[in-house]
Amino acid sequence: MCDNFVDILMNAIAQTDTSKIWSDTDGMSTVYRGRDIHVVDAVRAFFTGAEQPNVHMTMEATFSKGWVA
Repeated sequence: MCDNFVDILMNAIAQTDTSKIWSDTDGMSTVYRGRDIHVVDAVRAFFTGAEQPNVHMTMEATFSKGWVA
């Protein structure tokens, strides 16, 4: 909950190692796809990278397995 949340999130996305997963970020969300362990590692790294002292952080995430378009 801060005025520069976009900068915080975009910086965390840029710092997250996505070499083992597919990822896409648009104006509303970021999607990570890949093996379970690699996706969870990337989500954890993103949230940890976004953490800022004195800034309240929450994350809403949906994990889905087996969805086919």
